[in-house]
Amino acid sequence: AAVTRLVLAEWLLGSARTRDRLKLRDLRWASWRGCTDAMMVIDLRRLISEFMNGREGSSSLPFLRGRTLYRALMRPLPVLPDRWEEWQRRRRRYKPECRLDVFENDPLARIVGWSRMLGPSPETIFVTESLRYIKEKNENKDGDFARLFWQVIRVRCLLYRHLVLRPLTPGLQWFVRFFSRIKPVRRSLPDPVSMQAAVHQSGSGKGLRSLEVRLGTEASMSKCLEKIRQVNDIRTKPVDIEIGAVFHFSRDRGGGWRQGLPNAHGLDRSYPGISPHECLRNCQDVANPSGFRFARYYLEQRRHAQSLVSILRAFPHALRTFRGIDLCTDEAGVPIWVMVPLMRWVREAGRRARTYLLDRKGRGFPQLRTTVHAGEDFVNLLTGLRRIDEAIRHLEMEEGDRIGHGVALGLDPEAWIRRTGRVVQTREERLFDLVWEWDCYANRGVGVESGRLAYLQSNIVRLTSQMFGESLSPEDLIHFVKVLHCEHELKILGFPDRPRYLAPTATDLEEDAARSRKMLRKYLRSTQVWRKGRVLETIAFDKLEHELEALRSLQRALRQKVGTLGLTVEVNPSSNLLTSDLGHLEDHPIWRLSQPLDEIPPLSVCIGSDDPLTFATNLPHEYQLLFDRMVQSGQSHEVALGWLDKARKAGMRGRFTLPRSATRRPKKLAPSLLVMSPLVPPP
Repeated sequence: AAVTRLVLAEWLLGSARTRDRLKLRDLRWASWRGCTDAMMVIDLRRLISEFMNGREGSSSLPFLRGRTLYRALMRPLPVLPDRWEEWQRRRRRYKPECRLDVFENDPLARIVGWSRMLGPSPETIFVTESLRYIKEKNENKDGDFARLFWQVIRVRCLLYRHLVLRPLTPGLQWFVRFFSRIKPVRRSLPDPVSMQAAVHQSGSGKGLRSLEVRLGTEASMSKCLEKIRQVNDIRTKPVDIEIGAVFHFSRDRGGGWRQGLPNAHGLDRSYPGISPHECLRNCQDVANPSGFRFARYYLEQRRHAQSLVSILRAFPHALRTFRGIDLCTDEAGVPIWVMVPLMRWVREAGRRARTYLLDRKGRGFPQLRTTVHAGEDFVNLLTGLRRIDEAIRHLEMEEGDRIGHGVALGLDPEAWIRRTGRVVQTREERLFDLVWEWDCYANRGVGVESGRLAYLQSNIVRLTSQMFGESLSPEDLIHFVKVLHCEHELKILGFPDRPRYLAPTATDLEEDAARSRKMLRKYLRSTQVWRKGRVLETIAFDKLEHELEALRSLQRALRQKVGTLGLTVEVNPSSNLLTSDLGHLEDHPIWRLSQPLDEIPPLSVCIGSDDPLTFATNLPHEYQLLFDRMVQSGQSHEVALGWLDKARKAGMRGRFTLPRSATRRPKKLAPSLLVMSPLVPPP
């Protein structure tokens, strides 16, 4: 397709005098025949013939020879004398610096006569001229051009479909697969080019006022610092928008999920211990030689967190650009307790950097903000509500932080039960769901019927007996969950890489702690507990109907908590339609979150685009989708615009970026290590 694209462009735009009397496949019209030998011409004719038929022939052209042919057809733009040194410098680096450099390096640029003063890209010019020619010459005897052109477009669409999450692919694991496919293409472009493209595509000059650039964490401090500097360079340019960097910790369960080839029996990074023999059977990415769940993954993420902490300690002024951290991606694969110590570590480093700037420099920035993607990917609505509450509670989220997606907060429980029918989830997830529900009734003042309490108690005892081999009360399980999310207790057990033996204690108080630590040790290290926790539990439709009132009460209480804390729910319509399997926009939870319901004030809801490349969208498109939905449902334009303006204001209130006037670069910016009491490192 790449070779044929150049041939078509050369015939259509590079040889206008001869194209009307020479057929396309003759190749006698080609101006580049002097650059190719007779064998290359034969290969080119064979390639075009196979491509026109849409399949490879019996003697298909080898890929290496096709690539050699493509290189022979590529010719750079002529370089003006005054730009020769600049061109040589760019050629040595092999890295474009802006979007225009990408267009300039397109082989089509020299054929279509592209220049930096033109608006459209070379590809746009080529497609426009090709469509015009096909429309004008639709009766031309030589129909090869139209046939080859539509084959090129077909291959482009196949590539697009391979990279972009398409409809009817629900579930966050599908997003993980498609997001991984984009990485090879994304790596070929330098970060500054991607960031400039993000500014351009997100609505620069069309009303965009604030842009948060999400960046992946790195194990190297220098790489993270370079990303911050690149965002800062864009922020300091004469662009009338606020720009900030948000580093995201990407949760990844491993075990072949990204490739769509998961290991058998659910073998992933949560498996406590893997022998060297098992590691040889394609399980290297999930090996935990220390015998703790998620140990290897935790050690990787700890190096990433260390690089961010080091930046905040050595360069406190990085808070001008480095504005937040994000916990995203595989919500169901990596539980929140794994990331709590690391998120706390980075947030505490941000607080100390802010205090240092305020005390020593007389200027301060708002503290580092947090976004957690929760309540998006779940089998049971009760699980989605639990994960949102765990994120708020254990990460100590406060006003200014955001909940990403939060679909579980806005779903109608009754409609969800009717659509779901029955639920199949692991025994471990079911146990944690019921323990969280009991905790809400016992310690948080949520109303409940006595029959529901008896049901919870009997099922908690049953599940703990099946999973841990002993009957435990709901109060014991509540204390166990609390200990699981306590980094001090994890450190006592030697998590993640230094297992320790704890001797039994004497006093009753110590015995309670020892019992919880014994359960924690079993949960983290026992392969039997892991396997028993992976057994599937089926909740039939009648059981779900029994949970309807409980779901309503829990959802109402959690909504009240989110509103009281001043958290903002970041809704991404296109992303939620796919990953949460909502069907259509009318069922989106945003309509219940932003309207008064059951005497609960509406939550602060803002609109985001999530990952624009994977979902093929941008922020203006998301606003347009919601506007069209309201108008089609019978709302007036005035009501729709008022609703969108309310969401826009919520987004500006909940943004992480800083006004440009508040982020002016100081006269002297030098490293300044924070002279304070040392941070308590995580396990």
